[in-house]
Amino acid sequence: MAYTLTIHSISPTTASNTGNIGLVINFTLSGSGFSLPGFSLSLYDALTGGTYVKSLYYDDTNDLQSGMAYSVSFSGVSPGTYYIEVFFKAPGSTRRAITITGSSSATELITLNGSKVTSNSLNGSQITNETVNGAKVYGS
Repeated sequence: MAYTLTIHSISPTTASNTGNIGLVINFTLSGSGFSLPGFSLSLYDALTGGTYVKSLYYDDTNDLQSGMAYSVSFSGVSPGTYYIEVFFKAPGSTRRAITITGSSSATELITLNGSKVTSNSLNGSQITNETVNGAKVYGS
């Protein structure tokens, strides 16, 4: 028999893209079978399918405990609606929506011609890292 993971709620449903927040997950797990310990939380841009945005949390040694807060970071995520998927002994759970707020996902602001750079895109493409003369000047 396989495991079935049912997520009842994830809170909060709105978070800032700066700093860490505590994410609380309430779930039930049923079934049995061989499984590896640990769990992961992943962020996607669609309710089903879609593009993987980033890993919010990964723990390869401990079990997920229902109702506990896990510190996750949304830094580097542009404002908008995203979907959290939980993997724990079972294939991914049904994704839950979360709204990310903030004016910038830049983690290290730089100045260009006297103006602070607050965007991490160039010509419509997202920039995740920028290095100048071997020194990291921007990173997400």
